[in-house]
Amino acid sequence: LSVDSNNRVYKYLVEENGKILYTGNEMPEKYSNAEVIDLGNKALAPAFIDTHQHFASLSTFNAGMNVMEAESNGEIAKMIGEYAAKTDKKTIIVFGASPHSVKEGCILYYSDEKVIEFCKKANRLSLQIELHAIGDKAFDQAARALKAALDDCPRKDHRHGIIHCCLPTEAGTTICREYNIQMPMQSAFIGWKQEPDSHLEELLGTERTSRLNPIRTNYKPLRLTSFTSTFT
Repeated sequence: LSVDSNNRVYKYLVEENGKILYTGNEMPEKYSNAEVIDLGNKALAPAFIDTHQHFASLSTFNAGMNVMEAESNGEIAKMIGEYAAKTDKKTIIVFGASPHSVKEGCILYYSDEKVIEFCKKANRLSLQIELHAIGDKAFDQAARALKAALDDCPRKDHRHGIIHCCLPTEAGTTICREYNIQMPMQSAFIGWKQEPDSHLEELLGTERTSRLNPIRTNYKPLRLTSFTSTFT
């Protein structure tokens, strides 16, 4: 998979010492003696510096059901029930729900204790932790959990991060700055048609909506801030 501007897919790739020498659908004669690795049903894709690419989830989305247009959790449950009645699949993959697009609004799905326990365990195993946080409550919870994990087992090059960083607080960003926690923001969400500012203002108010993705505020010295697309 080239992932170039035309999304071209090639049959062959020739690599030598970490450098790609050729991609195409016909193998050039000069590479005829090269070692051949047959990927079978697997695919070869470029590595991404942007660690929030939803590359793999594209196939997952197409294998499940889309509830993006649902306006409440009750409507989502109804859609799942109707879908389940029409399929013989034992597992149903559902995607597209947004805490901003359902009337119930934003809630924390896990307790502080559970998130902290998870982060401590992962950090002790020297894993990189990336927590999704949309909303000030979620952002603060993620910051507190990563702080607790690093207090429990300090690591200099941990590379932990809080993805989205929507509606970040001063308390949370202070923790991120002091503990070198990344803040990868999704600038593509600004003006996103699924969550337009007019809709967000109805839920959050004008003042809070203005602080939802404060790129200029977060892009300061000593804050590890980055901006990713979140789309493929």
